[in-house]
Amino acid sequence: MSGLFRRDEGEASIYANAAGEEFTIVRKDILEKTVSRSTLMPDQFGSTLAAEDFNALMSYLLTLKNE
Repeated sequence: MSGLFRRDEGEASIYANAAGEEFTIVRKDILEKTVSRSTLMPDQFGSTLAAEDFNALMSYLLTLKNE
């Protein structure tokens, strides 16, 4: 099973699958965690957006880390 860690809630961890749907796993049932070598970013992301749009997106995302 694989997913993107979202948060802990009580005795469970919440993850999201590739479609963005969340699922819950009781933490005591997790035998092993490994870091994925893959990214959630689509392979062609850099060529999908125009440079100006990409820069605007990055500027916006960088403002979020201060919140």
